[in-house]
Formats: sequence, C-alpha cells, structure tokens
Amino acid sequence: MNRKILWSWFLVFCLLFTGCNTPPVQEETSKPVTESKLEEQPQQSTAKATSYRFYYDSSDSFHPFQAKTQTQCDLFPLLYDGLIKVSPEYKLEYQIAKSVKVSGNTCRVTLKEDTVFSDGTFVTPKDVIDSLEMAMQKGSLYAAQLSGVKSIQKQNGDIVIELKKANRFFAYNLDVPIIKSGVAEKELPVGCGRYVLHKKGNSYSMKPNVDYGSSKKLLDIELSPLKSNESRLYAVKTGAITAYVENSAEDAVSTTGTWTTSVNLNHLVFLGINPKNSLLSAPVVRQAILLGIDNSSILTQAYGSQGITTNTPVNPQLTNVMEYDFSQQEQYNPEKAKQILEEAGYHVTDTHIRTNDSGKQLSFNLMINKNNSSRYSAAYLISGMLETIGIEVKIEQVSFDEYAERIASGDFDLYLGETRQKLDSSLDVFLTGAASSGISKGSKQSFYSAANAFLQSPKGEKVFFDTFFNEVPMVPLLYRNGLMIYSKSVHNTVITAPHDMFYNIADWV
Repeated sequence: MNRKILWSWFLVFCLLFTGCNTPPVQEETSKPVTESKLEEQPQQSTAKATSYRFYYDSSDSFHPFQAKTQTQCDLFPLLYDGLIKVSPEYKLEYQIAKSVKVSGNTCRVTLKEDTVFSDGTFVTPKDVIDSLEMAMQKGSLYAAQLSGVKSIQKQNGDIVIELKKANRFFAYNLDVPIIKSGVAEKELPVGCGRYVLHKKGNSYSMKPNVDYGSSKKLLDIELSPLKSNESRLYAVKTGAITAYVENSAEDAVSTTGTWTTSVNLNHLVFLGINPKNSLLSAPVVRQAILLGIDNSSILTQAYGSQGITTNTPVNPQLTNVMEYDFSQQEQYNPEKAKQILEEAGYHVTDTHIRTNDSGKQLSFNLMINKNNSSRYSAAYLISGMLETIGIEVKIEQVSFDEYAERIASGDFDLYLGETRQKLDSSLDVFLTGAASSGISKGSKQSFYSAANAFLQSPKGEKVFFDTFFNEVPMVPLLYRNGLMIYSKSVHNTVITAPHDMFYNIADWV
C-alpha cells in the first residue's frame, strides 16, 4: 500500500468515530469548560422530577443499525441491552452475557438463561448472532467496533466469535445493542433494555420495561425532536429538557442554573507527525518533542480539565486490567529532551533554535483548524514548551476543509488531531494507519509485532510501550471528555459511563 493511500485511510479514521456514532470528531468550534463547573454537583432539589424529557432526531431511525446520529445513539442504551456494558471505572459488566471468555483468536460468549425481551420472549443465541451480523454491515454505526470479527456461530448453546487476530480486550466491543430477530426491519425494534419505546401519532415516549427485573423505580421519558435553531442549554435551564451531552463542551462556561458531569468520549487528542519531513523522521527528535510537552498544562489550560492525560495511545482507564507499571513510562522532562537533542548533534545557536551540523534547524509548522479555541490554546502552549528545548514551532491556522485535505495529502509538519478510539484500544491506527509511516523502515516489523503482542497477552505490554517510546510515531496528549448538562430537577448525582450517559438513571431522583 503506498503512502498516499495510508494517509487517506488515516484521515478517514481520524475524522470518523470508530463506533457509534460516525460524524466528524474534528469539531469546527470548541470551548473549554471551567474546572469549577465540573465539580459542581446537586445536593438537593426543590422541584424533583416526576418524568424526564430528552432529545431525539426526528429525521433518524430508532433502529440501532440504521441510525446515523449521535443524538439517537445516546438513547439506545436505555432501549437495548448489549452482551456487556463498560462501567465508569472501565470494567466489564455483564448484561445479556453470563460470561465472555477470550482466548487467542476466539471469543466464547455464554448467555444468561432468563433474559427476556420487552415482549416477554426469551433472548436466544440466534437473536444475538443476527444483531451482531447486522451491526457488522457497512453503514452501521457499530461496523468499525466489530471490524476485527471474522465469523460468528452457535456452538453447544454458546456463541463463538472468531477474530481476525488475537485481542484479549475484544470483550469491550460487545456493548452492541441486541434486538429480537424477525422484527429487525420494523420501525420499533424489540429490545431488552431498561425502557420500551412507544409511538402515538407523531410523538415518541419511553416507558419502563416491566420485565427488566430492576428493583428500582424508573420514571417515564418523553422525547422531544431536536431543532437546529434551539438552544439546548436554555432548554435545560428552563426545564424543557432534562439533560443532553455536549461533545465539544460548547457553551459550557455558561452553565449557571444547571448541573454538569463529565462524559467519557474516549477521544484521543494527539500531535500528528509527518514522516516525510527529514528532521521529524528521526526518532530522537520525536522523543524530544514528547518529553518537551507538559500534557497536564494542556489539559487544564486548553481543555478546562475535561479529560485525562496520557503519554501512550492506550486510554489510561484501561490500565486497571493491565499489569504494566505505568510509572515507568516517559513523562514531561524538558532537561532530558535537551540532553538527547544535544547528544544527537542538535545544538543551540544564537537564534535559540537547535541546528545540526548540516545547518538544518529544528523549526516546524503546527497546523490546526480555525475556530477551535481549545486547539489554538493547546498549539500555543506546545509552541512555548518546545521553544524552551530549542525547537521552533509556528502555528498555522487553516480552514477545516484545508486542514482535512492537507492531512490526507501529507502536506504538513505537525498537526493537532483528535480521534475516537474503540474501547478495546486495539491500536488499529498504528498498525495500518498513516501514523505507522512515521516509524523508521528498519523497525516497522518490530513495532507491528509489539502492538500485536500487547493484544495477545500481558507479557506484551512492556514490549509495546518500550517500542512506542523508542519510535514515537505520534505524541498522545490526552483523552478528552465531553460534558453532560442536566436540570436541577434531577435530585441526585448523575454518573455516566462509556457509551452510556444514562448509566445510573434509576438513581437520578
């Protein structure tokens, strides 16, 4: 595969969500959220909610494998349980599945025997297999999530999923909605979630699923069509809407009169590196850039503490199921950055820019898209940080269209990017994407082997992270969170989880 194709593939990966949903994650605008707002939580309510009202997209489908918008996708965890769900602590919680065991290229799922759909019929292996196969189809919001699946079949009452390659974290991908077979093409599929969808005329509502088996009382939900010219924040403040998720943290600095809580989007913010640049092709320069950037300052000053810092492409929350000692990973260390550049022959001149013996200066352009205040703030901070180690960074702001085109064609030195990772941290982008082109030819195979070893067993964790820090094909900065803004009619603290903004809705009042 030639380099142009690789870059085009990487653009698609970065601009599209890799699971539900698929709109671009490179937002045109973004505003940071103040840290004080994130900590603000309700203690009591003077007007406790007796029902909830959420947005839906009237132009979209309620069929989970036909829907196209994030607004609709946010509602699906209420209607359709998956085999598992991921907790706020990034741990697996079984729903329809009794157990999920991954060994090598095989994932074996044993179902609970007493799970029923909202119509009272039992969930069968056929229902699960049909749902997973629909989810894998082109155009489904879940296709990328299950892209590692080779085949699915029933075996001795269990469901056996053969994978294209070993992935010990594959179970994290199995929060895909399960719906009843035979009614999949109807407007209102039958699920086994906490709620049941109802339609009356042109209006939709959700009623608690009486067969769900929960001992906690759920409130009714009315659904309101989302209008393009409507202020969602104002709707929450006035009580017209109970809650919504702001993925870009837009308007979050004006959330007075509402409650807020963080939402794990699993969005990796990173510094992309162009392998065509002769200076950036040297691993030592990339290592120095990683060491010279203070991710914590970028998180607090550019992203309003909305997220968690990382120096690896793996979400730090996944480390609770890993054995690797993350205290060993490379941290912000500008003095070490200066040292390795000096030893590599890049010396500070009277221009304060490091120059090698051939007279080539460590001076690069950092491309960002216009009208994105968070990225501009991050770029400004990065420029100042790298200046202290002798690397000049010039910020280049371009339109979003030009930004996307130039990433695809490789016409940049550095760029600030963002991509939604799969929950299994499968590292696909580094195995087949353009980021892999930043690795020197002599070490590509070892990098691929290390990444695959990471997915195969805990023994491969150290191998992968050591290889990553040696090569630094890109510079991970942080995993950015979104913000859930909700009404003060919600009496208790709202807790969200990856792919489920309604994780503890039974405890809201």
